[in-house]
Amino acid sequence: MEISKKSTQAFESACKQLGLEPVLPDVSKLRPDLGLYLTAHHMLAVIIEAEKDGEQFDITNHDKRKYQPYHIADNGYVAGSSAGGFRFSDCGYDFGGRTYVGARLCSNSWDECEANAKNYPDLWEIITLIVK
Repeated sequence: MEISKKSTQAFESACKQLGLEPVLPDVSKLRPDLGLYLTAHHMLAVIIEAEKDGEQFDITNHDKRKYQPYHIADNGYVAGSSAGGFRFSDCGYDFGGRTYVGARLCSNSWDECEANAKNYPDLWEIITLIVK
């Protein structure tokens, strides 16, 4: 599996918006699949933070909805294939202190969550499937 050019460009743009250097973590000493997972997670966290204009949710703030995407990996799907077996399904939200993806990967609205899940399926696939 690879990170797409579209996701890389979005990460660089998000870094610029947030005033960050577009530096990826040095994962050279890690097993390649774990390095890819950490890189994808970092990139997605920065992209989502930029989409939220820098607003980071406090997971203990129960007055703020936290939207997170749900994906489906169809039976027989092979990770990294272009067959479309990994797909966005829906967005969920919670007022409570729990999240399935972590507060940094939650969006401000259902629409933002859906758009992010559809725009960066490669990052979500790497993070969700945690493939070798």
